[in-house]
Amino acid sequence: MPFISSVRGSFGAQGKVGITGPRLVIYNSTTYNLNTQNLSFTSAGEYLITTPMPIPFRASVFGAGGGGGQRGGWSEGYVGGSGGYASGTLMLPPGDYKIIVGEGGGGNSPRTTIGGGSSAQAISSPTDNRYSACGGGFSGIFSGSGTVHSSAHRENNTTYRTSALQARAILIAGGGGGGGSRTSGSSNEGGHGGGLEGTGGTSSGSVDTLSRGTQTAGGQARPNEWGNVYPATFMHGGTGGDQGYGGGGGGGYFGGSNGNSGLGGVMAGGGGGSGFAHPSFVAGSNLIAGSSQTSPGGVSQTGYITGSGHGGSASGNTNNSWSGGTGGSGIVILSAS
Repeated sequence: MPFISSVRGSFGAQGKVGITGPRLVIYNSTTYNLNTQNLSFTSAGEYLITTPMPIPFRASVFGAGGGGGQRGGWSEGYVGGSGGYASGTLMLPPGDYKIIVGEGGGGNSPRTTIGGGSSAQAISSPTDNRYSACGGGFSGIFSGSGTVHSSAHRENNTTYRTSALQARAILIAGGGGGGGSRTSGSSNEGGHGGGLEGTGGTSSGSVDTLSRGTQTAGGQARPNEWGNVYPATFMHGGTGGDQGYGGGGGGGYFGGSNGNSGLGGVMAGGGGGSGFAHPSFVAGSNLIAGSSQTSPGGVSQTGYITGSGHGGSASGNTNNSWSGGTGGSGIVILSAS
């Protein structure tokens, strides 16, 4: 659930400095003045807010981290990618808006996370994948009151795959890709969320730039030795197919792709999803991609909570069920401009 934190500001001879009028946001039937309170959403989910007047306010958005892979019967598991960051001053017409707080990527369960991070295996007819993890979800702000992603139906939320939903996007921070596994040798870490663009997942120690989400396209579907893959698209990361051992793609304005599952024991990390700032509604935008498992975009920004957006840790467990670490969820903070 969201929580409210006070903002003291500074005072001069004429009262509080820099405040010209109330910046009102209605959430859960309560009206908050952002001049005196920050409205922070810190649990993965979907929230409805209303702006009763066109007053500018600041939004800071942190994407979720991808889950960490495990070694299973192989040699190594690898960490998930971290989430991205997006901020700016929003001038929104009066009306309803949806806030999405991205869910950190978890195990190799056949579902998408809140915010469009994808699993390493197909939702329908899942088979064997004991090693790689789900991508993390994007966090963002969308116009309208229509559902963006219901946590009750996240196993197959087809609204993430539409250009109509993408057209509602105002501000987005991308989610990190799920970590992979490997028989031996170089890293297969998940890619980081954007920012303007996500970063590609690591495949045998090299960054696979084709797996990242950009401003114009999702990451390209990566090879799977054992079956088909489901490519990244609008608002949704790519998914591995039958025995798709690579990590799932992170959610974003365009999602990252599944990790490469080619020959030679490669179970690569999934790509990170891209961020976005709508030029008509966001002024002074700042888009920062994650840079390492524990360094998500915006880690030094005001309001960041330690651990949020981190990629999940890897696991050395050798059993046949996923036991890597879950990625850190995202954050959305509304404050005075």
